[in-house]
Amino acid sequence: MWCRPSIGNRRNCPTFVTASRAKVLDVMLTSRKGAPLIWEWRVLDDHFFSDHKYIGFKSPGPDG
Repeated sequence: MWCRPSIGNRRNCPTFVTASRAKVLDVMLTSRKGAPLIWEWRVLDDHFFSDHKYIGFKSPGPDG
């Protein structure tokens, strides 16, 4: 259950790109408690045969 979700997107980079437009459509949600544990949020430039781009981020492992 999400209580007070926080948006993980930290930049205004397009996540949906076609030949005619580029938009920020995809959103990564996290809890407010988890938000500080996400860093280096980015849109990946690799081609994945989709109009939607993958996002990447770093966070601590299960041991913190």
